[in-house]
Amino acid sequence: MTKSHVHVLRSCTNKLTSKGGFQWPESGMVGCKDWNSNPVCGGGLHGWLRGVGNLSASPYTDPANHKWLVVRVLESDIVWVTENGGGKVKFPQGKVVFVGNLKEAVEKLATLEDIVNLPVIGKIHHTGKHGKSISGDYGHSTSGDTGKSTSGDYGKSTSGYCGKSTSGDYGQSTSGYRGHSTSGDYGQSTSGDYGQSISGYRGQSISGDRGQVKAGMEGLLILRAQSLGGKQLLLSGQIGKDALKPNVFYTSSKDFKSFKEV
Repeated sequence: MTKSHVHVLRSCTNKLTSKGGFQWPESGMVGCKDWNSNPVCGGGLHGWLRGVGNLSASPYTDPANHKWLVVRVLESDIVWVTENGGGKVKFPQGKVVFVGNLKEAVEKLATLEDIVNLPVIGKIHHTGKHGKSISGDYGHSTSGDTGKSTSGDYGKSTSGYCGKSTSGDYGQSTSGYRGHSTSGDYGQSTSGDYGQSISGYRGQSISGDRGQVKAGMEGLLILRAQSLGGKQLLLSGQIGKDALKPNVFYTSSKDFKSFKEV
């Protein structure tokens, strides 16, 4: 009976070392000496099954300056780590089949696994009209008109007319006319005319004419429009100042000189 294998994405230092100085090979078999099957950190090799998981589970997450590996593992050896919110797997041994930067590792993973509809860390995904695209942390997701784009932390999501874009903390989310954009803390959300933009703590929410904006504490609200004479109008304010409240939707007054609650 043929044993089934899966592929795990993981990251290391530039010298291919991980926690405790463990040395990973550039290719070939690798195993640990302290394996245990308990669903906790330690006692195994760790990574993200099919590239999906919590980026904060690793301290080596620079897309370009850390090494990213694809490891072939027996599916029966995979144990899901559940402590501290989980977001990764562990295994006793595997075969390193690729080492490179994040973009290259994800491209390699895509040749080995069906990751089209998975929120893979670092994945770049583009779809057309009515499309739905999903990428994980550090990923880039783009869809066309009435599409839906979602990316994780540090990700970038873009959708067109009437689209819906969502990205995580530090992410950038953009949608077109009547679009809906959401980003997390420190993120930037931009939507077109009649659109709706939402961001978290210290985020930046930008919307066009007759749009709505909402941000968390210390966030920045920006509304843009064009007057009948063609003059560009800009209204901005900061949460906690200018009498603007956190997590409340605002639009502009009729004269475009002040914010008003929706």
